Amino acid sequence: DITNEQVMRVQNILNSRPRKRLGYMTPKEKYKLLTNNEFDTVALSV
Repeated sequence: DITNEQVMRVQNILNSRPRKRLGYMTPKEKYKLLTNNEFDTVALSV
């Protein structure tokens, strides 16, 4: 069986790996960039 801890460890490894498709950013970095920009845009358009 695979434990939740093992899944979380692999998830962290994959989300911390730079991707060519993301301009060599990690998925974590890209997600943070997109969510910060989205919230800034929403806040500025109010």
